[in-house]
Amino acid sequence: MRKLSIVSLVVLFAVGAQSVWADASGRVMVTAEFGIPLNPPVIDEGEALPPGAADTVSIGAGYRFWGIFHGSIHLYNEIIYGAANPVGITIRPMGLFSGGIGMEIPLGGPNLILDSQWLFTGPSAPNRGVMSYARQSKIGVSFTLNQSWRVHVFSRTIRNFSDLAQAEFLPFLDDPNTRFTTIGIGTSLRL
Repeated sequence: MRKLSIVSLVVLFAVGAQSVWADASGRVMVTAEFGIPLNPPVIDEGEALPPGAADTVSIGAGYRFWGIFHGSIHLYNEIIYGAANPVGITIRPMGLFSGGIGMEIPLGGPNLILDSQWLFTGPSAPNRGVMSYARQSKIGVSFTLNQSWRVHVFSRTIRNFSDLAQAEFLPFLDDPNTRFTTIGIGTSLRL
């Protein structure tokens, strides 16, 4: 097992080093994503969905390093349907943001995306300030449209909710192993 781990790391760094020399530009990334929950919790009329369990639009920024790795931060916004405007939707900040690391591995055409993020709440947690909310992982595939623009499809799973998040946002969920899964589409620009 140890030899397999060492060989895997060597291959990963070799691929990353090749990518660094082949493409030294475009390290800064700006992203936008739209996500739809697959398994939102059942709630009573008048109750609000907890953060991360509704349709979301997120914006983010990141930095690529060692060819295939990236660090990124994201700010999530909730989509509210039925608004009194010509479009019929409102986008409201959720007070949910994340930060973490991931990889985008070239597969000879599409790229495999693996990402792990820590979710935090901000202003939506009254009198608590910023607190840990949950962990999330993302798996997806990106397609290169040109040297600086990519689109991607993904599945994101929010899990491991903190005790404060359970008490503050998820009192109606009895199962501590609750997970929210979201599918979505996004785009990224390499600057």
